[in-house]
Amino acid sequence: MTTQGDDGPAETLKRAVSACLRAIAERDDVTVAFGGEPPGFAGNRVQLPAPSRLPSASEVSRLRGAADAVALRLRHHDSSLHASRLPTGEAPPPSARGAVELWRAWVEGKIGRDIGKLGAVI
Repeated sequence: MTTQGDDGPAETLKRAVSACLRAIAERDDVTVAFGGEPPGFAGNRVQLPAPSRLPSASEVSRLRGAADAVALRLRHHDSSLHASRLPTGEAPPPSARGAVELWRAWVEGKIGRDIGKLGAVI
């Protein structure tokens, strides 16, 4: 018998990770789904890897790391700014890929700074 009622460890972990993701992203409107897709987001929908029924400590760490990374990207991503900075035209020029890579580097720099702050809290 578990203390979580009818839910097993995986369901409890999913609820906790989802709550942490929303708190870090500072967004209550985010929907978190767990499945076989790689971690990512589109709009207010987040996809994370599904944990096993009895997740190990390393699996929990990987899931939290993926969730934290997505949460920080959600928190710092500005879709309208991103779209306004992309080159325009019929076919995206090679510089479009460079613009996306620069944006990713900037966001990951902010994520790196915030991850350090998260480590102090966790």
